[in-house]
Amino acid sequence: MNFPKKSISFALSLGLILAATSALPANAFSQGKVTPAKKLKMNKKSCSLILARTIVFNDTRVGIDPVDYPKLRAVYMAYAKYVDSFYYKTFGQVASSMGSLRDEVWQVADRSGDLNRVTKTSMDPFEIEDLTYALNNSLSMIEFHAGEFTNACELL
Repeated sequence: MNFPKKSISFALSLGLILAATSALPANAFSQGKVTPAKKLKMNKKSCSLILARTIVFNDTRVGIDPVDYPKLRAVYMAYAKYVDSFYYKTFGQVASSMGSLRDEVWQVADRSGDLNRVTKTSMDPFEIEDLTYALNNSLSMIEFHAGEFTNACELL
């Protein structure tokens, strides 16, 4: 494949910017430059923001047709990206439970995308059944991990 040089240089520079800026917080946090009081403050702020967005997310999700896989994928991806943005802003049990929630939300986004692909192409009933089972399982796990995250936040 031949890519235009402009797009390669743009992608390369974007990647370098992301790598440079994302390494700074990780490096500062891993070297212990964040005090326990600062960690507690960051955890509380992250908890309040994520829990507030979770309510909005659930309200949005309820209004979507369960077989409208493109919309479901878009909603779950937006929520997962939002939770991802707190990766370097949470610590301890809050970070652990937030990570589990984030991973499960990404699973649902991926399963929704897979179901959209299969229902638009092969219509393989076995694959649809497997993906639907996995999607429903991940949806129930989101509820579980959201509860665990809420509990971790309440313990602060």
